[in-house]
Amino acid sequence: TEYSDNYINTLKMTRDFNLAADALEVRRTQNTITQEQYLLLAFCQYMQGKNDEAKETLENITDEATKQKDLAAILNYFLSGGEHTVEQELDFLQPFHDSSDKFIAFETSFASAIRYARKNDLENGKKCMEKAAQISPLLGKPVQAEYLFRFGIITEAMAVLEECTKRYVTNEMGQMLGECYTMTGQAAKLAELRKQFLSGSNARISTGLYLEALHAYLTNDETI
Repeated sequence: TEYSDNYINTLKMTRDFNLAADALEVRRTQNTITQEQYLLLAFCQYMQGKNDEAKETLENITDEATKQKDLAAILNYFLSGGEHTVEQELDFLQPFHDSSDKFIAFETSFASAIRYARKNDLENGKKCMEKAAQISPLLGKPVQAEYLFRFGIITEAMAVLEECTKRYVTNEMGQMLGECYTMTGQAAKLAELRKQFLSGSNARISTGLYLEALHAYLTNDETI
């Protein structure tokens, strides 16, 4: 159970809610699931869009202390079936941004950023994404970069991506950063980035070929 607990916690903190739900279902089948894990399972189901299952899972929680946790309050609010405006949801989420529980603080900051985007308030959305990135840089920085990139804030997205790639670079990061370099006319940086995708999996090599095509476009190289 100790190994299982650590595995589930890692999946939670890396936002792999599908695998976390699978692992928690195993614990439920084995009858070794805790009350707090029931709460986490409900959240994973909610994040998968399985609201009815999440409601049923919450009914398994009988411990009063667990029922009073922030995550329980958040789930009860969003699973209540009532209609909420974006503004009401933002007002509800705001106090949780400073939760001592990093998971709660990250998830609510991230959720608020998405809602600010829906109402085209990108300035407040950026602030929420920046907070999420501060809470968990390894996870939050790539998400922050994607948020900025998707809304066309290219210079800021590029800066965050360059910071991320000092530690590691995924295929998705490489594609976004390559497009940032293309849009800002930085052929030399694009060529240097391409070197990180010369070998590896098929997906990584495909990313490299895409970056090569971007470089050819940027330098008017018609031989590619």
